[in-house]
Amino acid sequence: AGLELEDGLVEAPAHDTGSPDALPLLAFTLNRLWREFGDDRRITLDEYRERVGGLAGAIRHEAEAVLAALALAPEALDALRHAFRQLVRVEPEGGYTRRAARWQDLPVAAHPLLEAFVAARLLVSGQEEGGARTLEVAHEALFRAWEVLRRWLDEDRVFLLWRQHALSAAEAWQHTPADAGLLLSGGPIAEAQRWRNERGDELGEALRSHVDASAAAARRARLRKLGARGGIAALVLGSAALGAGFWQQQR
Repeated sequence: AGLELEDGLVEAPAHDTGSPDALPLLAFTLNRLWREFGDDRRITLDEYRERVGGLAGAIRHEAEAVLAALALAPEALDALRHAFRQLVRVEPEGGYTRRAARWQDLPVAAHPLLEAFVAARLLVSGQEEGGARTLEVAHEALFRAWEVLRRWLDEDRVFLLWRQHALSAAEAWQHTPADAGLLLSGGPIAEAQRWRNERGDELGEALRSHVDASAAAARRARLRKLGARGGIAALVLGSAALGAGFWQQQR
């Protein structure tokens, strides 16, 4: 490319590559250095460390630059936050990892914003076998380095953990829907219905169906219980009346 690299510039990013996604992150950072500082044909160590912020800083600065260019209204920012909740999983260790989502399942209001993140190479657009478009985070370092996104996810952690656990149960139930033992019962139903009411569009069809089926089964069980109680009460009252009549007859 005809670029001159300052002494130490090759060693610095090589030293910074300590994460599993370091290679694509390194490629992303070098591309950003070339785009921003390649015109003068020389790239310096200061530009890498201070101007770009190293490997993690490159991802953070790019995300912040996309947001600044979009100048989002609060409603649009909420739609973007909603979309990112669909693109993440919580690891057992507590960190965040990428999760592919169907384009059609992401909020329509966020589509233009997501396209901007794809253009910035922060999100990757793909395709399922059936042809449906998918989207996922390009670099998991985005979850660690971009403070805005990390704060959003930390605030939504309770919902994200519940959805992960509930989705596993819902998928098991879908394979054997006749197994009533896979339906929710007791307190978990109330929690599931709350999330169903608040964030139903983020649950997916399988999870919504599981919550609805569990709630319907719980209603039927309550009605059967009330019916049984009513029958017992009627039997007790009838026996008491019969006993009173017999006693009167004896008198």
